[in-house]
Amino acid sequence: MSSPFFRNDARTAGPTGRSGFFYAPTGPGTQSGEQYLDKEAFMHRAFIINLGSVDHVPVGKGRSYQIKDRRVAVFRPREDEVAALEDECPHCRCGLADGNLEEEVVVCPEEGHRFDLSSGAEQEDPDRGVRVFFSWIEHGNIYLQYSPYIVIDGIVTALQ
Repeated sequence: MSSPFFRNDARTAGPTGRSGFFYAPTGPGTQSGEQYLDKEAFMHRAFIINLGSVDHVPVGKGRSYQIKDRRVAVFRPREDEVAALEDECPHCRCGLADGNLEEEVVVCPEEGHRFDLSSGAEQEDPDRGVRVFFSWIEHGNIYLQYSPYIVIDGIVTALQ
């Protein structure tokens, strides 16, 4: 059965081959039974966003992208690799996209806090960090898996 809120075809399959990503919000006006998704469904549904050519992010640098009401910093540590983090330092609220890349770490341009590109964890305080977004390069473009929801202790929460 086809739903206006899910696409289950090869065009939405990510690099792992999974398909059926959530790509539109549910809410008023949806068909009966489609207003709510169970927790397991939310955890595996996301928007897949084409951010454009990989050439827009030079090797060894970062660039900020506005996605809905959030900023995402995309970094290109190597020619064939990208990493995406929330573009806001939790300490000073500055943009991390302007920070320096040092191997697998981005350094906050204002206060020098260091964040791991793969986990988002701050090196000085691993319990504090920034959100990481799954991202990849395909056919010369950068793709980002973005979800307006996060799961904390098994509870699905909408990002504000």
